[in-house]
Amino acid sequence: IEGYMESLEARDELSDAHADLVRTLDALEDLDEDKDKVDEFNALRNELDTVTDLYSEARRTVLNDLYESIEEEFNQYYTTIHPDEDDIDIDLDFEGTDSVELEATHETERDSPLAYHSEGHIDTMGLCLFLALRQELGSLEVDIVMLDDVVMSVDKNHRRGVVRLLNEQFRGETQAVLATHDEVWADQLEKQGVIPR
Repeated sequence: IEGYMESLEARDELSDAHADLVRTLDALEDLDEDKDKVDEFNALRNELDTVTDLYSEARRTVLNDLYESIEEEFNQYYTTIHPDEDDIDIDLDFEGTDSVELEATHETERDSPLAYHSEGHIDTMGLCLFLALRQELGSLEVDIVMLDDVVMSVDKNHRRGVVRLLNEQFRGETQAVLATHDEVWADQLEKQGVIPR
């Protein structure tokens, strides 16, 4: 029996080799299945990329149309606050990011308002953009707007322009809640009749 057992050693190595081959083949079959899954996932990812691109393009188109639709109103609001700048033309352009690009024309020069406008002017542009968007998109039965210290960086003369804008464009149709700790601004609002007291 010992002799027989010894004679099986080579066969045992062969059996081990065969078992290794069987395990290798099983692993290759698993890899083939995984490859099929990878192909499926790649196809799915391509579809998701296509849908995302279509959504992004639709979003860009809708937002560009929205900004184009409020450009005239925006410029009107801005020149109400800054009547000495009635030659300015500001374009609103949505580039696909989460912000709008403002480009202004002064006579023949065209550049970002950040290049030559003060912080107060930029802040009033933000207010005009907010009010124009709100006017365009507003569909609430009760028209309420809350403005919290929107004139902090705006000088006294241009604050009068903000009061004029609120008085001319939003009086009677909008309930405005104006929060401030600035008594000069509050006095201007009262003197122009935007608030009763």
